[in-house]
Amino acid sequence: MTSVEREVRRKMRQNELYKDFGAGLENLEEARILGKESAREYNLLPLRDHGQRQEVLERLFGSIGKDVWVEPPIYVAYGKHIHVGNSVYFNSGTTLVDDSEVIIGDEVMLGPNVTITTAGHPLHPELGRAGEDRWVFNQERRIDPAARNDS
Repeated sequence: MTSVEREVRRKMRQNELYKDFGAGLENLEEARILGKESAREYNLLPLRDHGQRQEVLERLFGSIGKDVWVEPPIYVAYGKHIHVGNSVYFNSGTTLVDDSEVIIGDEVMLGPNVTITTAGHPLHPELGRAGEDRWVFNQERRIDPAARNDS
């Protein structure tokens, strides 16, 4: 891992502005390409080919529980930063921008065209002006029904 890549990965984890492409970041680019290729492969598989679909999901995600169903198409940034619990359903059109960790707990159902992102663009006009270090809001995302407050 290059020092440039190490610094970008640190910024990704620390919610700081970063770009994950360019000289010294070839490993990150390759990881993104592999994730996108695995997602594309999954999206093109026959729906009845359950074994192959499971195999591709195990390669795509960082970890995956039991009884996970993903309706194609699914889109990812990396794929390997996504951790899926047991009994999870992804409806069609799910997009996971997993520049940092996305943790989806047990017993979660995602509706159609849901986007979960750990990266984004500034919303405040001053932050969006031209200059250095203007991309912010990268955070870990955790979806866990057991953690909700029902009171």
